[in-house]
Amino acid sequence: MSLGIALGLRLRGRPCAVYGPDLRVKAGLQGAKYFHPDLTVICGGLQRYEGNAETATNPVLVAEVLSDSTETCDRVIKMDAYFELPTMREYLVVWQKEPVIESYYRDEDGAWRIDHVHGLDAVLPLRSLGCELPLAEIYAGLEFEPLRSEGEGDAPRVAEEGLAPR
Repeated sequence: MSLGIALGLRLRGRPCAVYGPDLRVKAGLQGAKYFHPDLTVICGGLQRYEGNAETATNPVLVAEVLSDSTETCDRVIKMDAYFELPTMREYLVVWQKEPVIESYYRDEDGAWRIDHVHGLDAVLPLRSLGCELPLAEIYAGLEFEPLRSEGEGDAPRVAEEGLAPR
């Protein structure tokens, strides 16, 4: 919710709207895939799939909050389907257990790249929306367990910059 509030404040007065998980998104060009992202940003008006008021086809930014049970789906199935949408510009993978956000973004050439932002002092650049979000604002009020040393079961970290997996 903190992410949605922070985005909503930054998008005030702009032709973009923030939606929660009640909005369904049709993604993927090959076969019908429908998802309920944790957060969706749509700019320039909601385009509905075949007139269905609850299904959008034009997200600019989608965010998924990782959980143990959804991580594989969020990182593989959903990501690939969202990347196929022509309107899609940014996909956020938000960690729950520590202040980390992975931002997959489409660059000017159409290639997908990644920013890996971590720590409460970090700021997340949202290229698709032309704004920034401090992680301290997104994770305000949350407490985290101390990080384990590498090799003690932590998920592998993604490179700070580089090509996103495809």
